Amino acid sequence: MGIVISRIRLRNFRSYKNEDIEIPSNGLLIGSNNAGKTTLLRAFQVAFERGTRVSSEDIYLKKDEKLSIDKKAIIDVLIKPDTEEEFDDIWFELFGELRSEDPDSLNQFVALRSIIKFNLLKGEYDIERKALTSWPISEEVEDYKDYSRSRVTDRVLQSIPVFYLDAKRDISSEMKDRYSYWGKLVGDVDLSEENISDFEKTLNQINEDIIENSTVLKHLSKNLNLISKTVKSEQAQISINPVSRKIRDLSRGMDITYRDQEAEGFSISNHGMGTRSWITFLTLVSYIEWKTNKMKEDKTPYHPIILLEEPEAHLHPQAQRKIFNQIKSVALHKTNYRLSKWLIMVEVTITEFSDSVFIIHI
Repeated sequence: MGIVISRIRLRNFRSYKNEDIEIPSNGLLIGSNNAGKTTLLRAFQVAFERGTRVSSEDIYLKKDEKLSIDKKAIIDVLIKPDTEEEFDDIWFELFGELRSEDPDSLNQFVALRSIIKFNLLKGEYDIERKALTSWPISEEVEDYKDYSRSRVTDRVLQSIPVFYLDAKRDISSEMKDRYSYWGKLVGDVDLSEENISDFEKTLNQINEDIIENSTVLKHLSKNLNLISKTVKSEQAQISINPVSRKIRDLSRGMDITYRDQEAEGFSISNHGMGTRSWITFLTLVSYIEWKTNKMKEDKTPYHPIILLEEPEAHLHPQAQRKIFNQIKSVALHKTNYRLSKWLIMVEVTITEFSDSVFIIHI
């Protein structure tokens, strides 16, 4: 048993003055340009992602309205158990005093509020997160002030991580960033100490053999080591490493090679944006599946939110339905996880996907 994010309410947030939205298990956002699809994805980031930057542009303004520093934006999310009336043990313990009960049904829930407001001390906008003790009716959202005394901790937010792939996604860029999901996935290759020792001996021998058999590298290595005369130290030495010597450094030189039919494979960075965008999505799913299984082994609550902005944007029309079906299969596959289902929100511009069973018209 896990959790579901069942509702989100937006007040004075970007293009939304006043909006209450029911959230299905997985949502497909369909709407015209400037309808607010990307803004809804952004709202999930603000609600759950630590370190999200906000500004005056996140505050809704009417035509010709001047922004007052007293004006605030509100994002409320309602979290419920996915199948039962009560949270299971791991989510029960995580939420602690943030939990509340519906007075009529006695069903448990957690209501989190994110307030975007101007911080006079910092001189900029920031986010204040609180827990509501009840889920107010729509007309009372902005005036509601009955907050829990318990703080919304980083541990709660870490258990509901947000993964946002915008329309500019590119696996080549992700591979260069050690803090991206790619960096996290390959940062620990999960080898035993014995394996690491044996592999590093082999890597060292490969480096020595390459240099020994390359006249250019051998000549370069010899001249670089003249540094010992410059710094007057016999211990000084420079090594050329054609390949990484340490297992922990392998991720820096990793590459993805893609080949099509009988053609020779070459680096993903040399392929078009369609292929790179598609592989970015598949790599992200791979990371989240790996992370979910790790959390399952540790009996740690984990409910990832995947936000995809126009996953079909760079793809050939024949490939667009394929990736959409992959997204749907990922959504169905996750019900096998005991900890929690994932939430996938997909923004699309292709209305032929409207036969989907999970649609939010914006």
